[in-house]
Amino acid sequence: MIDLKAYRERAGMTQEKLSEVSGVKRTTIAMIETGKNTPSVSNAKKLASALRFDWFEFYEEGGEDNSSNSEGSSFTLAN
Repeated sequence: MIDLKAYRERAGMTQEKLSEVSGVKRTTIAMIETGKNTPSVSNAKKLASALRFDWFEFYEEGGEDNSSNSEGSSFTLAN
C-alpha cells in the first residue's frame, strides 16, 4: 500500500487541506495514514485524484489483499 502521508507532504498539503480538496473527512485521512484503515474505493479515487496518483496503488502489495473499507466491511482484491 502507498504511503499517503508521504504523497500528501510532497504535495505540500495538511490533512485538513487534503480533506477540503478531496472531500474525504480529515479523520478518515488520519486513519489511513496511520494504517488503521484502508480507504473505500470511492475514497481511494478521491484521494488519488487530489494527489495525482493511480488510486489502485492503495491496494497493490503482491498477491491477494484482504482489506477493510472505511465502513468496516471486508473485501478481497486479486491481481
